[in-house]
Amino acid sequence: VHGRGHIARAFIFASALCSILEKHGVFMDRNAVLCGITGHDVGRKAAGEDMWEEESAHATVAFMQKDFGPDTMGEAYEQAVKEAIAAHDGHTLEGALLHAADSLDIGRTKPFDPAFFTFLRGRNGEKPGPEAEAIRRQLAVEADLLQRLTDPYCQTHNIREKLAQLINEERN
Repeated sequence: VHGRGHIARAFIFASALCSILEKHGVFMDRNAVLCGITGHDVGRKAAGEDMWEEESAHATVAFMQKDFGPDTMGEAYEQAVKEAIAAHDGHTLEGALLHAADSLDIGRTKPFDPAFFTFLRGRNGEKPGPEAEAIRRQLAVEADLLQRLTDPYCQTHNIREKLAQLINEERN
């Protein structure tokens, strides 16, 4: 539904987010995050709110088993990939990273709102420190640039918004 461009950008974002955390000594299952982000929308049936995480999780593991063999990953790893996708709301660190990477690509459909970007936010809505806030702001800028470079819709997004605003002003 979202297309390969979304998956490619989300994969890049997920890898960058993992690298940031690794640089700060935080351990996560990078492979589960990257496999998860690659298949996180494979079970989607429509645009809008994502309600198909379970289907996406099972389909991703099934595709991996088909491509790499049924015993390639092992049960524990298959479960880690499934949890990264199904915990899209952040019940695990891997799920939180997947959600953050997916969220960075939201600018292709609507304005990016940092209030909903949970990466480096802290626990229980804790306000990010200055370093975390700077990283988050830079990620948003780079995500916007990557979207504009790779998605024709995003290349004219601001122009369409300004035109819509002018039309609404003239009507009023």
